[in-house]
Amino acid sequence: MIAMEQEQDFKPEQSLMVIQSMIKTVQSRYYYNGTLYLLWGWVILLCSIGHYVFLLNNIIDHPERVWLLTIPASAFHFIWMARQSKKERVTTYADEIIGYAWLSFAACMTLTYILFGAKGEWHLMYSVILMVYGIPTFISGAVMRFKPLLVGGFICWILSAISHWVEPIQTLLLVALAVACAWIIPGYILRHQFNRQHNG
Repeated sequence: MIAMEQEQDFKPEQSLMVIQSMIKTVQSRYYYNGTLYLLWGWVILLCSIGHYVFLLNNIIDHPERVWLLTIPASAFHFIWMARQSKKERVTTYADEIIGYAWLSFAACMTLTYILFGAKGEWHLMYSVILMVYGIPTFISGAVMRFKPLLVGGFICWILSAISHWVEPIQTLLLVALAVACAWIIPGYILRHQFNRQHNG
C-alpha cells in the first residue's frame, strides 16, 4: 500500500529529473575525460597517415604493418578500463548500452578485416570501416546527449559514401579525417568539460 502511494507521488517531472541525472552521470563518468576517444583517435590517425605516406613513397615493403601500433593501444585500453572499473561500483543501463555498442564495433571491425583485408580488398575495407566507425560513435552521442559525437558519427557516414569516388589510397586520408572529427575533437571537448567540472 505504501509502495503504491510512493509510486503515485512520483510525478512525471521527477522522472524527467532522474533521467537527466542519469545522462549527466554517464556524461561525466563514461569514457571519463575523453581518454579512450583521444587514444584511439590519435592512434588510428597516425596509422592511416603513416600507411598513406609509406604507400605513396614506397618506403617499406609492407606499409600495412604500421597498424601493429593498435596492439599496444589495445593493451593500454584494457588495462585502463580494468583500473577504472575497480573505481566504479555502479554500472548504469546507459553504460551498458554504450559498452555493447563498442563491443559490436569491435566484432564488426574483425569481420571486416577477415572479409576484405585478408583478400587484399583494402579500398572496400576502408569504405566499410568508415561506415562502421559511425555506428558506436552516433549511439554513444545519443545516449550521452553529446552532440559532437552525433555529428562525428554522421561525418563518418558521409566520408564512407565519398570513399566510393576517390582513389583507393585516398581512403586512408578519409579514415584520418573521420577519426579527427568523430573521436579526437569530441575527446578534447570531453576532456575540457571533465577538467572544468573537477576544477571548477
